[in-house]
Amino acid sequence: MDNVTIKDNCKIINSFIDNNCIVNADSLIENGTIIAENVNINEGSKLKGAVIECSEQDKNDKNLVKSTSESGTEWENESDGSGDDQFVGFDKVWSDSESCYSSDSSAQSSLPESPVPEDTNIFLQEVIDSLARGYEEKLKCDYLILEINSSRYAYNIQLHEVNFFVIRAMLSIPILVDSKSVLVTVKDILKFFRPILSNYIKTKSSIMDCLRAVEESCIKCDWLEGKAGQILHLLYETDVVDEDSLVEWYDDLKDNESPLINQTSLVKFFEWLQEASEESEESE
Repeated sequence: MDNVTIKDNCKIINSFIDNNCIVNADSLIENGTIIAENVNINEGSKLKGAVIECSEQDKNDKNLVKSTSESGTEWENESDGSGDDQFVGFDKVWSDSESCYSSDSSAQSSLPESPVPEDTNIFLQEVIDSLARGYEEKLKCDYLILEINSSRYAYNIQLHEVNFFVIRAMLSIPILVDSKSVLVTVKDILKFFRPILSNYIKTKSSIMDCLRAVEESCIKCDWLEGKAGQILHLLYETDVVDEDSLVEWYDDLKDNESPLINQTSLVKFFEWLQEASEESEESE
């Protein structure tokens, strides 16, 4: 953190503050709150599990202020009254009992022993929401990783499930549903979220989690119908997945008689992969 000013009597717990921020006196920031660059937090503010980002045009003159509503505490910005200024902020608030960041108990003791299906469904939806906002507003991937991890601990999601659901979420964000060029959009999504992919998909087991997520996505998502091979090609060309893992996963598809096994694009991709491998061996 560079050029961050934290004034008197502030309490910051398990949160992230980026460069050029000011946190004014008597503020409480906790539960995985993420404050992006150039944000000025007003005196006496209380933030729990929020992501606060200032748009480019607002960076020089915005302060965060608090308002209340029936649904709880909301966060707005002070503006000059023109109506055109707004903070890009995404609130996700947990109660103290739901949060794994309780200051008076360990992370282990504050979490349920194992997630139930409802928890994993909620986690997936939260990751979809986070990635959709991040992609639309071009948020830093570091912020999104922190938000995903906050949700992970809140619902006690295992790492292999996180790997799986992150890929499922990337292939399920709403912009894909209405896209007229799905593969072009998928390519751009994978490029934008490359830091997130690098954070979660970096071991053999995580690559297999990724491939299983691609399989499920291509089976369940209408907008990906017939496109499994092209999506694998994009992941392979960007070094997210490797040849050995792809071949092992493809063998598993055959053994399990996956609905994808005879998909034309998938068959063509693995034919191409084999030919490319043979050509590489011959050139050596």
